[in-house]
Amino acid sequence: MLRNLRNIATHCCAGNSGLPAFAFALMAAVSLAPGSARAATGDCPTAHPASAKTVAARVICLVDHDHLLDAIVQGEKALGEWPEDAHLISALARAYEESGNRKKALAYHEKAYHLAPDDPLIAYRLASMLADEVDRLAPIAQGARPPKRLAHCFADIHDRRAAKRRMAALAKRADRLFAQAVEGFSRQRGEDDMLTLNARMERALLHVTTKGHEGIPELEAVAAAFRRVADRNGDPAMADMASGVYLNLAQAHAMEGDAETARRIADEAMALARSNDQKRLVEASMDAIVNGDSGAMLIEAMAGAPDCTLTTDRPMPADGLENEQ
Repeated sequence: MLRNLRNIATHCCAGNSGLPAFAFALMAAVSLAPGSARAATGDCPTAHPASAKTVAARVICLVDHDHLLDAIVQGEKALGEWPEDAHLISALARAYEESGNRKKALAYHEKAYHLAPDDPLIAYRLASMLADEVDRLAPIAQGARPPKRLAHCFADIHDRRAAKRRMAALAKRADRLFAQAVEGFSRQRGEDDMLTLNARMERALLHVTTKGHEGIPELEAVAAAFRRVADRNGDPAMADMASGVYLNLAQAHAMEGDAETARRIADEAMALARSNDQKRLVEASMDAIVNGDSGAMLIEAMAGAPDCTLTTDRPMPADGLENEQ
């Protein structure tokens, strides 16, 4: 659940890039990211027929705007011409990831990293997907039972001990990849660049997932960095992103039993929010966070979709949220 800014780098920087027991609430990031509102496919750059780079950029743009089928079809077609282009493969992995096809997404992320192991963006995208899987495993590893409406999200996970072993291995690798991404982005783009900050945030969230309260100081430092950059730039979109990080921090404190601190930080998240969408997001989150209910109700509040992937292109299951007893 904490990773509610998941892949903001992809959403906010399309031209440049393409939850612990909290995992029951996989929250969408699109309302926090500038330029992420749904748009026509014509708003995305035309892919030059002789350039894998422009095709990859178009695929990422289509993903940003929830045109996932278009992204997959165009990406796969281009892959026939450039089968070894790491950035095209990475972009296509993002399309499959957002569509909910985790198996194919992971295979493409792994292939892209194999082709370009020193590229921080490709390392970041793979790390982010591995961290999402850590989040998905964490509730089962901790002995929790998912709500009935999310049973399909955990159909492949039955054994608590196996989940713990798999979670630990994935977390170790994701942590290493996040560290690589942070170092690479910092060197290439600076410490205050959005890609650097986002990779730092996701790594901090991973540490909260795996270390509990020991990971909170790192997340506090990242939240302060987002706020500092937002205050300096005076950018409303950046302020919304900072608000989202503070929302994550509030939940981290709530999960550790500190409701008073959680409420105070959630109030800070509301004060930072600039857009109406972000204000609604914070308001919808407050009670669930402070009351310790980080479960499935947040899916309904944040994304309105019970399909694990939070995409809006596909219909909801027939037995929707309101029908569950």
